[in-house]
Amino acid sequence: MELQKFYDKLIKLQSAAIFDKELRDDEEGLPANSIQGFESTENGIEAILGEDDGLVISKAIEALADFVKLTPKAIVHSVHEEEILPLKYVYEDFPIFIVEFELPKDSEWR
Repeated sequence: MELQKFYDKLIKLQSAAIFDKELRDDEEGLPANSIQGFESTENGIEAILGEDDGLVISKAIEALADFVKLTPKAIVHSVHEEEILPLKYVYEDFPIFIVEFELPKDSEWR
C-alpha cells in the first residue's frame, strides 16, 4: 500500500474512532505484531514491528507526517528475516485496528 493511501486511511480511522487505538498485525505466523514505529528505507517506509505495546493511531499519524510530504508514493512494508512484506490492508472493524502485511514466502499460513 502506498504511504499516502495508508496515511489517509489512518486520518479517516482517527476521526471515526472513539478511542485512540493501537495498530497491530495479528497475522498468523509472525512473532512480532505491534507497530513500534516507522523508518524510511530504500524500499519505502518500513513499519517496525515488535512485541511491546504499539503506536496508537494519533502517534502513527504524527510519525508519518514528514514521510508523507517527502515520499507519498513510497510503499509501506515490514521486514521478516530480510524479506520485504508490503502492507496489504487495514481492517476497520476491530477494537484494535489491524494492519495486514504480506506473509513471508516460507510461511505455513500462505
